[in-house]
Amino acid sequence: MPEKPNQRILLTKTMLKNSLLELLQTETIQKVSIKQICQNAQINRSTFYKYYGSQYDLLQEIGQDTVEQIVSILRQHLERQTNPQNAMLEVCRYLEQHFAALQPLVQNDPEFVHTLWGHPTIRNILRISISPSWDPELEGYILDYIAAGIAQVVQLWMSRENRESPEQMAALLIRLILAGLQGAQLDKPPVCG
Repeated sequence: MPEKPNQRILLTKTMLKNSLLELLQTETIQKVSIKQICQNAQINRSTFYKYYGSQYDLLQEIGQDTVEQIVSILRQHLERQTNPQNAMLEVCRYLEQHFAALQPLVQNDPEFVHTLWGHPTIRNILRISISPSWDPELEGYILDYIAAGIAQVVQLWMSRENRESPEQMAALLIRLILAGLQGAQLDKPPVCG
């Protein structure tokens, strides 16, 4: 049986994460010091260093937590065997609902969105969208291409002030995926030269 995390540790880490996210509303990660994070959270620096080596480590853990929360939503869709469009809509809704916390993360950790869309559970949902007639040896390339495209579009969406609704973005992402899959015709290699 896994050991239950200490509530005090969870509270301390949450306070540090919230402090960093608050500071990132006005500064970049490069300009935020550990001293500022600790003062804002009202936690001493030695406690910070007990859990993190730097502000970048703290930011990375925030990103990992967020990915796991989104993946948890998607796993529920997989268990209920809902279609990929519903799963994509849930992800877009989550991103919109948590925009205030996620925007600084997206702006300060360029790998966050790519880590999210490259997660095995998300790749599995994308795999469901891929035509089963495609060569399985090419599947990895196709999934990487789709995940990178989605990551780029979502990153652009989250950087805009006047964003489309989650419903519009989910519909766009599904249309882009389907258009790319239909237009690729990877079962017939292109003629070069």
